[in-house]
Amino acid sequence: MKARRVCVLTETFYPDVVDGLTLNAYRLAERLIARGQDLFVVTRYMRPGTPAGEIVGTVPIIRIPPRGPLKGIGWRAIGPITYFLARLSYWLIRHADDYDIVMTHGTNVLPIPLAPLRLIGLRKTWVVRAESPMEVWQEISPASAQRMGLSRASPVLRAWRRLRRAVLRRADCVVAISSEIREAFLSVGIDPEKIRCIPNGIDTVKFAPAPPEQKPLSRRELGLPVDKVLVTYTGRLAAAKGLLPLIRVWRELVSRHPSAHLVLVGSGGEHTVDNCESELRQFIATHGLEPAVSLPGQVDNVAEYLRASDLFVLPSEYEGLSLSLLEALACGLPAVATRVGAAPEVLEHERSGILIEPKDPPALERGIEWLLNHRERWPAMAAAARQTVLQNYSLDAVCNAYVRLFQDLRPGDSG
Repeated sequence: MKARRVCVLTETFYPDVVDGLTLNAYRLAERLIARGQDLFVVTRYMRPGTPAGEIVGTVPIIRIPPRGPLKGIGWRAIGPITYFLARLSYWLIRHADDYDIVMTHGTNVLPIPLAPLRLIGLRKTWVVRAESPMEVWQEISPASAQRMGLSRASPVLRAWRRLRRAVLRRADCVVAISSEIREAFLSVGIDPEKIRCIPNGIDTVKFAPAPPEQKPLSRRELGLPVDKVLVTYTGRLAAAKGLLPLIRVWRELVSRHPSAHLVLVGSGGEHTVDNCESELRQFIATHGLEPAVSLPGQVDNVAEYLRASDLFVLPSEYEGLSLSLLEALACGLPAVATRVGAAPEVLEHERSGILIEPKDPPALERGIEWLLNHRERWPAMAAAARQTVLQNYSLDAVCNAYVRLFQDLRPGDSG
């Protein structure tokens, strides 16, 4: 069967923004193209000097204005977002002959052009993919609402809520990466027949356990302690990731487990609303934790840090399906993770890791200490963690699911 032509809409994409989500989206796009899909990406300018169009690896990328990040600027974002949606709609109309399917990464503003384009008779197949249940439930982030002086009952947010939900209901298909996101879609009135469950996937060749004899060498190369138990976190240094409670309980843990060492891989980001990097560094310096904590910053070799580690921790307040957790499990790391998003589907309590409730520092401390005290369980837990990812979350399996989805979707009147 002839491959459908797919236009992927995303506000940020690799290499303009480098994080777990953009890298994963790029790798998935590469795999789909390698499988014969006619796919290209339309995104927004995020960095000065980037061209309007280029091919990165095998992925064609088209950028439209406005430039720069818009998150966290409150009311000042209204004008640029409106301009972006107008430019995006114009582009989709002008290039309607170049695609059959539109797939948006995110549910906030990118699906909005669906409504006016349908009104003018442009029939294309629309797929909307959500990364977290909060995207579906919240019109804007709580931090932005507070900055703008808006409550959930305000007329502005009520109108925006109705518009977003009406647009989502008109999509031909919505993709849920976890059962929690599927429930979120159902709660806003999405037809269950339109929901397709496809998880995130990772490269299980790149993210794989290291031989035990390789770990000391890797640690020396990375500047990490060779003789410590490395407990690692990878991702944004953001308050919503639960890192401030983590660093506070770590102070207590290392007093009882001096052989433990915490590694926080990532950065707060220049424009991240809940950036907590400076608070973390201040707490570490104030309490003399430098010997017990490493902050390598933003790195390109996350897999090497995971392969050099012993355990993983993810104390997030909310998640969709965490790529960081999947990558750690694929590397054979027993993990402590909060019971949010898809974590209960990925992690089996006391078999491949420890599940705890979010926003519960004592439970976080107990979970990490349980793993530190049960070292004899690590090999079996590592094997179980790796097997779960291989069976359900490999990038190849996810790529196959999207190929089937694109072939299954009814072309309708597109054309």
